Amino acid sequence: MEHLSTLSNERFLRGWFQALIAHYHNWRNGVQHRDISLGNLMRRGKDEDPVCAVLNDWDLGNDAEDPNLTHTGFEVTGTVPFMAIDLLTQGALDGKVAILYRHDLEALIWVLIWVVCCYDDGKMVYTVPMVSTTGTCAARSRAAQ
Repeated sequence: MEHLSTLSNERFLRGWFQALIAHYHNWRNGVQHRDISLGNLMRRGKDEDPVCAVLNDWDLGNDAEDPNLTHTGFEVTGTVPFMAIDLLTQGALDGKVAILYRHDLEALIWVLIWVVCCYDDGKMVYTVPMVSTTGTCAARSRAAQ
C-alpha cells in the first residue's frame, strides 16, 4: 500500500471521498476511528489502477455505542495536526467533551487542507509548518521538482 497523498490531485480527491464514505459507513455501524491523519489514508494498487482508498490504523478505534463516550484526557485520541479543535481544548482534557462523528469528519477535512496546501500531483511542494522557539509558525518551501 502507498499513501493516498502520492496520487495526482484528481485521483487524491477521489480516494479522499472514498475514505470519507468508508468512515461514515463504519461510524453508522458503530465503529469510531479516532485517529484520522495523513499517514492513515492509504491506497491499494498501482498508479494506473482505479483508485482504491484504505482508511488504515484502527487500533485507537472503539465502539460508538459505548455509553462512556467522553474523552478522558489521558488517552491518545489522534494525531495533533489533524485533530478536531474541540478535542484540543481544556474541556476535552478535563473529560468534558463527548466524542462525536464531526470530530473525525473535521480530522478528514484537516487532512484535505494539508494535502491541498502542501502537495501538488502527489509531490510535496511545501514542508510541514515549523514552530520556532519563539512560538511562531512559519511554513518553509522547497523547490518543486
